Amino acid sequence: MEQKYKPLVEDVNVPFENDEQVVGKWLVLGEYSDSDNYPTLLLGDGNRYLYFLPNGEYYWCYGWTKGKLFFDNGESRFANDYRLEQRGDNLYMIVDFKSQDYPETGETTAVALRKLDSVHYTKDQISKKDDINKPFIPDDKVLGRWKAFCTFDSIELKKKDFVPYKNPPKGAWNYIDEPYFKEIEFMEGGHVTAIYGDEVISGDDKHTWTKGYWLRKWNSNACAYEIKKFSGKEYLIIEWKSGDYRFGGRESGYYVMVRK
Repeated sequence: MEQKYKPLVEDVNVPFENDEQVVGKWLVLGEYSDSDNYPTLLLGDGNRYLYFLPNGEYYWCYGWTKGKLFFDNGESRFANDYRLEQRGDNLYMIVDFKSQDYPETGETTAVALRKLDSVHYTKDQISKKDDINKPFIPDDKVLGRWKAFCTFDSIELKKKDFVPYKNPPKGAWNYIDEPYFKEIEFMEGGHVTAIYGDEVISGDDKHTWTKGYWLRKWNSNACAYEIKKFSGKEYLIIEWKSGDYRFGGRESGYYVMVRK
């Protein structure tokens, strides 16, 4: 079957207009209906909450201006109209969310949210953080440069089940020609360099490592790693804690790296 999906890309660079009513934390209820029976559809992800940060600041995939909720996951980028409804003591928001079929059908899914508070949160406050205050323990086995081999989702495939088949089972893991996380180098003394896209990240103020963990200081995440051998070849399996983990309440994904 021909794959017809194309990312929806709109111009969302519009001047910011404040709407103080929406600033704060919202509970995502599900698809909007006239009844009180909300199904479990949640803006295309497993997150139960949505934050509207002051001044429309982006976090994870979301930003906003008055009347519009922006979505940008690096592949798709578009604006969704929202409206507010006061019912008794509760303020509700209905977001006309543009689904994957929107470019073809023009149809949106109305998603209901209920406001929980009006706190002016910062991105740092709502981000999930790990304990990165770990003493340095050397690990000679991890020293060297590693390049991306494939990725997998911990929900679909546990680390213990990973076997590097040439033709993996459908949906098990994803081979990537142009990975975002391209390379990592572990050096003696806990120094580390990583390549994200075209960006080279180095320096102990940004990240370090200790035995079993890559410690990313810029977002306070400790990414566990382990080395496995298959047919005499070493594979580095390392946690990939993206915005889905830090803001979306999901488990970590994984990158599998091979020695460069």
